[in-house]
Amino acid sequence: MDVQKIVVTLDQPDLAVEPGNATRLVVTMTNQQPTPDRLLLEIEGIDIEWYNIPVSAVNVAPGATVSERINLKVAKRSENRAGSYPFLVRVVAMETGEVGIAQAMLIVKPFDRLEVEMNPRRATATFFHRLNDFEISVVNEGNVDRTLELFANDPDDECVYEFDADHTALKPGQAQTILMAARPKSNAWIGSPRVYSFAVSARASEDRYVTAKTQGQIERRALISPVVGLLLLLATFATTLAIVFRPVPATPVKLINFAAAPDTVKEGDPVTLTWDVSGDKPLIKLSHHTGKNGTDISDGELDKRSGNQQFVPLGPQTTYTISVTGPGNSAHIEQRNVTVNVNPRPAPPKPVITDLSADNSKVHIGEPVILAWKAKNADTFVIDPGGLSLSGFSQTTTVNTDHLGEVEYILRGVSGDKKSIAEKRIKINVVPKDQTIAEIVSFGPPKGNIYFGDNVAIHWATRRATSIRIENEKGDLIATSQAPTGSQSLVVNEPMVLTIVATDNLGNKTQPQKVSIKPEARPITPVEPPTNIPPGKVDPGTPPAPMPVPPNDNPGTKGQ
Repeated sequence: MDVQKIVVTLDQPDLAVEPGNATRLVVTMTNQQPTPDRLLLEIEGIDIEWYNIPVSAVNVAPGATVSERINLKVAKRSENRAGSYPFLVRVVAMETGEVGIAQAMLIVKPFDRLEVEMNPRRATATFFHRLNDFEISVVNEGNVDRTLELFANDPDDECVYEFDADHTALKPGQAQTILMAARPKSNAWIGSPRVYSFAVSARASEDRYVTAKTQGQIERRALISPVVGLLLLLATFATTLAIVFRPVPATPVKLINFAAAPDTVKEGDPVTLTWDVSGDKPLIKLSHHTGKNGTDISDGELDKRSGNQQFVPLGPQTTYTISVTGPGNSAHIEQRNVTVNVNPRPAPPKPVITDLSADNSKVHIGEPVILAWKAKNADTFVIDPGGLSLSGFSQTTTVNTDHLGEVEYILRGVSGDKKSIAEKRIKINVVPKDQTIAEIVSFGPPKGNIYFGDNVAIHWATRRATSIRIENEKGDLIATSQAPTGSQSLVVNEPMVLTIVATDNLGNKTQPQKVSIKPEARPITPVEPPTNIPPGKVDPGTPPAPMPVPPNDNPGTKGQ
């Protein structure tokens, strides 16, 4: 049976990722070949834009195991549809061609984003043409199929709305335009224009919380405007006015409508104020105050009789006041208030740093060190010394060592509102370039008795060593290797002293470390003779009796 030479394992074969966020897959590779090899890490089965391999190839000694990470991030776009995506993690030995494979599953979570637009946003309903058509454009910018319900309403329920289709099914990234007819419920023979603000909403049938809306206006105009009515009135009473010389009084100014939508917002969100005023030469002023008993602050004059404008209210509530006066009102001022409640935005979650590690705890001055960490809820990261600022999506960075001694690096995760900070520290020992960073962890034969002629395995283990050399007391080479750990078989026929020296990446050598091997004579197990031998049996431990010598019949040979 063939033994798998390259073994690949994953820390989590099934990974779930929310579009726009990132996750990480740790791949463990074991080289079960008798020789060192360079292992190449590859991904097959998912979009190349979805993953990143920081270190794609690594040298692995025989029997050694290394772990590398794969960063996975799916962009928050409609084309990255929700679902399960199987893929393969392949590790190829570049020297021998051996291949190790592990299967995994990437689960892309669903997200929703709807956009609703209307064209035109404002229409006019006259006495003879009350019905207006609006084009409602709906776009599904999420990554799942949605069936949408369309509906429209206005605060005073003064209009009627009809859709060509009140349901539509949209795939991710798909857009559709639906016609909507709208008209006021009532008509007027005479009067000032009146504006009705309405909202058109699209809501997912499967999830009532997935919704989007847009706003529009219908201006209802009477058959006869106040100006035309005034002219008719002037014409009717022209003779009377000419007789009595009475001037026609100005039409009194009247505040028809003043509203805020929505009436409850989150801190920093805008609110739309809508007003409608009738009468001759109205003077319209707007002011506001914060809280229940705040001081009024003027927002200036409004130059239109009807319209809308956006403002950003302050918490906990802002009250807007409109004041209307005109020639026909004399000193009378008509006022109306609307109050908008402002709810505070929830504080972002506090950042958490669960792990901070370095690829090397001891380096020469000037050599880079790769820092890696695990964290969540951080908007930015700051690394000191140096004040290096990184985005919240970063999980590794490279720092340069330019100071000797034990240097402490501090990683700080900062929340989106800059009010919460998480901190993690790690120390790196920085030594001069002529000082070795290699260390000998262990060296010698296994514990136990060693006898002359035994074939003994000499084991070694090092840190940060690029090569080792083992000699005997005569200076003969016993073993040399570039593997940080390993063993060498040796037949022991005499006492000996072995010396190991490790070399780092700059050629600096460690102090020699010695081990003495003193073999012993192999003990002889004594053989005891058996006891209680039955009659007629021969003791196998008794030497056989000598064979009788036959007589010599040739007298000439006697005495020879």
